[in-house]
Amino acid sequence: MAIKSFDFVKSVSIDYMHCVLQGISKLLISLWFGSTHSDESFSLYSYVDVVDERLSKIKPPSTISRMPRSISQHFKYWKASELRAWLLFYSVPILMDVMSTMHLYHYSAFVEAIYLLISDSISMEDLEKSHKLLCFFVHMFESLYGERYYTLNLHSLLHLSDSVRDIGPLWSHSCFPFENANGELLKLFHGTQYIDLQIVGAINVYQTLPLLTSDIENDSQVYKFVLQDEKS
Repeated sequence: MAIKSFDFVKSVSIDYMHCVLQGISKLLISLWFGSTHSDESFSLYSYVDVVDERLSKIKPPSTISRMPRSISQHFKYWKASELRAWLLFYSVPILMDVMSTMHLYHYSAFVEAIYLLISDSISMEDLEKSHKLLCFFVHMFESLYGERYYTLNLHSLLHLSDSVRDIGPLWSHSCFPFENANGELLKLFHGTQYIDLQIVGAINVYQTLPLLTSDIENDSQVYKFVLQDEKS
């Protein structure tokens, strides 16, 4: 039954963690540095050691939780947060003198558009500019990388600015918080039997701890242990 007050197009967001980071960004890195594409005009396979060395020298601020890892050895293990740091902060400076001018210009349009769309404050001019940048990026993609890589994620970029206009900045409705919550849930069970009961039991213990500590002497070893467990 249709919900009259719910617009299925405007009310459903495009998740930039999967579409932009684990989708387009991951695809581009695979195309540039994958050995299977080493004969392509866009390939940077021969520069992977140079890029790895530059990544190893980056000292990110505390706001970036993970240190940069090499592409040649660790790319398949990169988390979405690492792809985000690569896209927004590392990639353009690293690639400036190893990538062709046209490919760099094309990629920079993508980077700038995403940067605008994850800002805390986004003007109508920012939305218009980001849309033009993404249209350029999508429309030029086939000629630079081939038709076979024209994916649903790539097409979704054409609607990204509209999604931000209707719902808010990309960070405000991404899957990052849910993925983090899933990581916390994984800590609440061990083994493969009765996982649901294990999670419920663990959550019940955590919720009960404040009540239990009220009956324990403040200077006791048990009290200190419980406080330490709550902080961890």
